[in-house]
Amino acid sequence: MKNYEMMLTEFYDANSSNAVKLCMQVEFDKFGERDKCWVQCCYNLENSKNQYLLMFSLNIMEVRY
Repeated sequence: MKNYEMMLTEFYDANSSNAVKLCMQVEFDKFGERDKCWVQCCYNLENSKNQYLLMFSLNIMEVRY
């Protein structure tokens, strides 16, 4: 969870380059394609206070299920 919080915070940072954002997007997409990724998303929604991780988790669940 902490890794994705850091990645998402960096992803939305205005100083992050497009190349870095593209690499992160690939990782985010891989996460969303995993079986039962919804379990981690539910955990994130219950335990995180990071706005980016919360929205990411909601989006994964909305798109996948």
